[in-house]
Amino acid sequence: IDRFNEQNIFSELRLLEELDLSYNKITQLEPNLFFNMQNLRRLDLSCNLIYSIKRETFAGLEKLELHLARAKVLRIEPNSSNQLKNSNGILLYDNPIRFIDEFLNVNTTNKNSF
Repeated sequence: IDRFNEQNIFSELRLLEELDLSYNKITQLEPNLFFNMQNLRRLDLSCNLIYSIKRETFAGLEKLELHLARAKVLRIEPNSSNQLKNSNGILLYDNPIRFIDEFLNVNTTNKNSF
């Protein structure tokens, strides 16, 4: 998998709690891609080619454990973290991040791993 052609591809998976998309060739995540997945607790996008995290990519996901390790992330757009303030962990290690802007304003009482 390298990208998702339909924005609502996951919209019917409302009860899904874990989604592992690691070790693919995903290059792009559209805004609101995971919007209707309120029960999603763990999302693994590690080891992909996601160069940029856009605003609203993780909109509607709360208490999410997000894995983006070794995903080739270079840029995290401003305000991208607004949806992740209540996250249960964000793994971003081993990424060549060059632009992170306001991402680090995430609540520091959470167990976020950078």
